[in-house]
Amino acid sequence: MDATRYRRAYFALVKSLELDDDERHGLNLRLTRHENTTDFTEADWRVVVAELQRLSGRKGVEDARPHLRTRHSPLATRHSAPYPLDSAATPEQVVLIEDLAREITWRESDGFRRFVAKTCFTDADEVYRRAWIDANAGLRSLPRHIASRVIRRLQRELHYQGLRSRAAGPSPSHEAARPSAEAVSQEAPTRG
Repeated sequence: MDATRYRRAYFALVKSLELDDDERHGLNLRLTRHENTTDFTEADWRVVVAELQRLSGRKGVEDARPHLRTRHSPLATRHSAPYPLDSAATPEQVVLIEDLAREITWRESDGFRRFVAKTCFTDADEVYRRAWIDANAGLRSLPRHIASRVIRRLQRELHYQGLRSRAAGPSPSHEAARPSAEAVSQEAPTRG
């Protein structure tokens, strides 16, 4: 059993409660029938740390259910693959952007590229905006932080279009104006 998390919490709480060794050993003996922490099982650790958290005033602590930080394995990640090293948009972001862009009705054929260029870049992102406009860059060339911004803006636009279309009623040209996924990622920018 790896008691590292319990041990860290235990000794931090003992220090914050200013318990001396006799008080600490007495508490251990009273709660677990073991005076020393070297004899603790995982169940003993849970009982003692939960009691120390209660004594320190922590709210919501139940018997033998202390609040501890989660374990983070260095190999465990949220994504199936690690982030690209070049800070490019993740494959998940690209797919989500393409799906959202397909759902929005664009007035012009290059509406998606213009929308991104106009609403998703800040003054600090001018280099990325120029690359997006001038080089006909694809979605994978966007940095992750800008791809996140594109997703939020597209979600907001989709929400507003939904509100407008409900107020105006169904549009017969709605389906005809949608670009394909390939068109969204391959559209050429226009200069205006």
